[in-house]
Amino acid sequence: MLRSGLCLSLMLFGASGAWAQSRRQLNDAPTHAAGAGPTDSERARSIESQVSTDPVLRDDQITIEVTGKQVRLSGTVDTADERTHAEDLVRQSDPTLTVENLLQTGDDTTPPAATTTDKISEGSKRAARKAEKAATEVGEMVTDGWITSKVKTQLMGADGVHASAINVDTADHVVTLRGTVRSEAEHRKALKIARETRGVQQVHDELTVRTRTK
Repeated sequence: MLRSGLCLSLMLFGASGAWAQSRRQLNDAPTHAAGAGPTDSERARSIESQVSTDPVLRDDQITIEVTGKQVRLSGTVDTADERTHAEDLVRQSDPTLTVENLLQTGDDTTPPAATTTDKISEGSKRAARKAEKAATEVGEMVTDGWITSKVKTQLMGADGVHASAINVDTADHVVTLRGTVRSEAEHRKALKIARETRGVQQVHDELTVRTRTK
């Protein structure tokens, strides 16, 4: 009788322990799933995907390292604005992230011997952008024919200029003025109008000032 009661108690204790362990597992499982976030490698791949498709950063060499909520950016970008943009991009993906921005700009990493060359290259890029902007503003009108027409129109509208006596030719954005003007003042005014016309790179002066006969 005693042995039978002891066996029954052990069985009940074992069943109770198994039930308690099973309940703890059930309770723990949802909590773990709910709190689980992306792994470091998953988060790094997500950020890399955003950088590779960003029109500002996609051509830059950027290394992304993720440790928990800490993101480290290293590599080289072209400008300080791009450096800031890269950090902003990471923060926008998850505002809770801490960003260690170790990105360097081209100017920071340029060795002294190459500084002059880099400056010239950057200057060329800026000049190209300005030229592109000017072409966009004027469209397809900045041609030799457009320049010739524009100079003639301005000469005709200028006070003190006898436009019909001045011939205007344009080749490769270089304007040549030929003809006869009545005074030095008219001469200077005609040259000034041509030089200040948009698209003109140079003016060749072949004008003749008429000498008054007494």
